Amino acid sequence: MRIARCSIAILMLTLLGLAQASAQTVTTRKIIDNGPDGEKLVFAVVGDGYSAADQAKYAADVDRLVVNGVMARDFYRDNRRAFNVYRVDLTSTDSGISKPGAPKNTALKTIYSGLWQRCWIEPSVPDTEKLLNAALANVPKYDYVLIIQNEAGFGGCRRGSRLYVTGGVGWDVVAHEYGHGVGGLFDEYSVAGNPLYVGQPVNTRNCSTHLNRNQVVWTRMINQSFVIPPATQLGAGIDPNQTVGMFQGCATYMAGIYRPVHECRMRSNAPLFCPVCLELMNAAVAPYLGPEPAGPAAGSVTGRLNLSHALFMNASFATGYGQTQTPSPQSTSYLQVVVRVKKGGNATPIKVTEVQGVLPAQDQQASNSVMEAKTGDQTLGVQFLQDDPFTVRGFADPNNVERGEHFQETDEATIVIRVPQTNLSTATTGPGVSLKLYEVKPEPSLHLDPNTISNIEQLRSQRVLEENTRVSPGKLKDVVNKRVDVRSIQ
Repeated sequence: MRIARCSIAILMLTLLGLAQASAQTVTTRKIIDNGPDGEKLVFAVVGDGYSAADQAKYAADVDRLVVNGVMARDFYRDNRRAFNVYRVDLTSTDSGISKPGAPKNTALKTIYSGLWQRCWIEPSVPDTEKLLNAALANVPKYDYVLIIQNEAGFGGCRRGSRLYVTGGVGWDVVAHEYGHGVGGLFDEYSVAGNPLYVGQPVNTRNCSTHLNRNQVVWTRMINQSFVIPPATQLGAGIDPNQTVGMFQGCATYMAGIYRPVHECRMRSNAPLFCPVCLELMNAAVAPYLGPEPAGPAAGSVTGRLNLSHALFMNASFATGYGQTQTPSPQSTSYLQVVVRVKKGGNATPIKVTEVQGVLPAQDQQASNSVMEAKTGDQTLGVQFLQDDPFTVRGFADPNNVERGEHFQETDEATIVIRVPQTNLSTATTGPGVSLKLYEVKPEPSLHLDPNTISNIEQLRSQRVLEENTRVSPGKLKDVVNKRVDVRSIQ
């Protein structure tokens, strides 16, 4: 399924300046351009700790990690026309990054602790969020934000839809993280602290507790010679990255849950995506590819030679890997809303963009977080988020790989959501549009039937969904009517 070529009506929040004593220079450049932003998944890349003398280094770091890194390799290279990339150039007063006890005056005020248990990179609260909101105001529409620190040490931390990395990480680590963001993929590695999975049954995407070749979600991809059970073992004739079976260990657990192959990018960063993960990633970006280019010159790319979108279930749902039912659209536009959510409280929209085109949909659940969009009493759509927005994910320590990635809880995060069958007029007239974020209960359920998810009232009464936070119609109207200063949003 492909989105029809279309234009995009964009709400531009006025950039009033950064909320610091010293003014900062902000320049926005579109460095990979494969068509209108409304038809693509859009990355915004921002730097911190790059002084005026460091701007050439910043451009080189973006080129190394993004343009000639992630977007020039395997899956991302093969599907690069699904992506646009903006580079936001910020000039910091000081060169380098603040460290505990050694502050510096930088554009985003981020801190590099260098500690796995502190997620390597930390924002200054509330300065970093305010500064980042202001810096992104001139990016018309974005799906993912990558923040690069001018720091040679290793580290990276994902907070909601925003991924913080140092200049010292490799492109393959970033590619792994966007396996979560673009395809909603689970980690496939195991850690000693999680010996046995004993939670709710899981059978979705690239992890399953169903040790049965006829029941596992990737059944049609399993090597025909394998007898399952037992679990598949690495041996002669098995390609660690390409031979699909059911290998013990997934989602950080060592046993009781299974992954498709022995080695995959979602288990360690260096290998390619395995056949199962690759098909899920391909399905995720397929609606954004557009028509096949006429030749190698198609599309405009500066330099050399690309995301959490589990989408709404009311329009269509995937019937299997690579197969999607196409809806009869009731509307040819939708809203993309960047929201700052606070656990157990209200949420604040930061940016609202009207996108012309048909919103694609998928049925695969990747988290226990569900967003409902309503106008009055009418539910417009229900969206699974790619990740729990209140879970902060830090990179695995290369010097202690047994610990795996570091997870911690937070009370607030920034997420990107899509509201189907609506436009800016709907959001500003009549009852407007409200958003509610729910948590699926009981934990750690990782699967919910897409045919029942739209029955919100029943699920609420059964306490399958527990409301977490909401956005009132008035708050969306304030953003659309430009009564919100992005510098004030924490």
